[in-house]
Order: sequence, then C-alpha cells, then structure tokens
Amino acid sequence: MTLLESLARVPDFRHPRGRRHELSLVLACILLGTLSGAETWRDFDAFVKRHRAALLEHLRPQNERLPSYSTLRRVLLGLNYQVLQDAFLLWARSRIQVEEGEWWALDGKSLGLSAQERFSPEQNFKAVLSLYAHKRGIVLQSRAYENGHQSEAHLVQAMLQEMQHGELAGAGLTADALHCTKKNM
Repeated sequence: MTLLESLARVPDFRHPRGRRHELSLVLACILLGTLSGAETWRDFDAFVKRHRAALLEHLRPQNERLPSYSTLRRVLLGLNYQVLQDAFLLWARSRIQVEEGEWWALDGKSLGLSAQERFSPEQNFKAVLSLYAHKRGIVLQSRAYENGHQSEAHLVQAMLQEMQHGELAGAGLTADALHCTKKNM
C-alpha cells in the first residue's frame, strides 16, 4: 500500500463542487510539509511552492496542479485529525517490522495546560496514549483522548484489540501498573 492509497481512505469532507485536487494529494502535501517543519498555513504553502517539481514528479497530480494556500488552509481547518492519523499509521505500520525481543511501551501523557477544573474531582485534561519502540523511537499506534470522557485503561484494551493478530509477537510490552489487572494478565 502506498501513502497515497492509505490517505485515500480519509473521507473527503469538502463540498463536491469546486474540488480541484484529490484529498489524498492535499493530505500528502500537508504530511510532507509537516515532516519538513511546516507549522503555519503559509509554511505549508511555501513548502509546496519550494518543492513543486519533486511533488509533481512523485505525486503525479491530475492536470499537473498542486494545492494552493487557500486549499491547504481549508483542508487543515476542516480535517478530522484522528482519521488522518489512523490512515497514516496504517501505512507506517505496514513498513515496520517488530523485531524478536524488542521492547515496546504503552504510555499515556497529558498535554500541558489542557487541564480543566484542575483542583476538582471532575478534573478533565487531554492526553495521548502511544505504543512505541524503546530503542528505535518509533510510534506504532497512538490515540488522543480526554480523561473526563475515556479512561486510559479502556483505551489500552481497545488499542491492543485493533492490532493485527501477532503484530507484536516476540516483543516485550511495558505499561503502567494500572494496566496490570487479573483481566489483562
């Protein structure tokens, strides 16, 4: 599966009239721009302009056209990032071979300054749960959540069930103590 094929799984949320580019092309430009350090809409536009020849050669868009600043901005504003992440990780996981004896970690991290009702029992904060390789620093799966709506323990179970059968065979897995219950052993 190519990256463009994987990105084609992301549903196109844009109005059908006026679409000049496949959503997968726009998303590929955004991902490549992100990997090159783009952070703002103008950065993404500058990336596309700077690498125009290479993007045309490798992505082969229809009509030899690349997305403009306005298209990149509209897609970035309307995008469901969880769906994009799922498509990207599906592609990336097809290229990662879990090595025998390799150690992987499941860990949740809260995002700084995202806490609401900080000193209340109803405290809520945003966090990211990741499955990553200790030595290689590769993320195999990740999921954003809010602790007021989901628990890390339930998310770990769901994440492990999503993994393809045997995907972590031969590898060690570490997790926080809260995941060490009779049900999980």
